[in-house]
Amino acid sequence: MLGVFEKNGSLVVAATLDVNTGVEIAENELNLNCYPNPFHDIINIEVKLQNNQNLRVEVYDMYSRKVRQLYSGKADGTVKLQWDGSEEQGNKVASGVYLLRVNKIWKKVMYKGN
Repeated sequence: MLGVFEKNGSLVVAATLDVNTGVEIAENELNLNCYPNPFHDIINIEVKLQNNQNLRVEVYDMYSRKVRQLYSGKADGTVKLQWDGSEEQGNKVASGVYLLRVNKIWKKVMYKGN
């Protein structure tokens, strides 16, 4: 079962797994906070993980094209990242709405560039 809810302005996701015993076991929980949103120069991205796990953080445009990969690897605890509104080659993206993907969670962020 997957639960998504907001707590103190942050998106919280809790996934549970039903193992043939009928008991639900918390498998993965993360807390995602992005600020400021909308942003002009840099958006801060904080991902709080309950345990050591694979973490993937990517930015997509509204056409589902990957703009930038911000993190890929094992992580535990709090991971702090920033995105400056640039794509993989370093060019600034156009102002608009972008999707931040953290593992299987999507969050809308708004970039107000020059």
